[in-house]
Amino acid sequence: MEKIAFSIPGFPNIDIGLPTGVPTGGLFPRGQNIIAVVIEFLILAALIFSVYSIFLAGFNMMTSGGDKERFAHGRERLRYAIIGLLVIFFTIFILSLLGGFFGIKLLGSN
Repeated sequence: MEKIAFSIPGFPNIDIGLPTGVPTGGLFPRGQNIIAVVIEFLILAALIFSVYSIFLAGFNMMTSGGDKERFAHGRERLRYAIIGLLVIFFTIFILSLLGGFFGIKLLGSN
């Protein structure tokens, strides 16, 4: 049975006494931050949902068949999906700005 050990940043002596060959370094050994991974996942999910809403709004508008209520419903859905996209891009901008200001990598894998 293979043993796995995780080191805690800031505690260099926690790895003392481990057998040789036991991997250390945490869950994200390439320097990724769990918060950055969660933020990127949420942004990606929001982008996918927003694009899906845009397609659904276009479909509603195309298949309204002259029904003004269905067309208006599609137009409202399109309006909210575009506002959602703008909020997502504004959030990416603010997170990049805050990350640069505080020196924290909140987005990106570099």
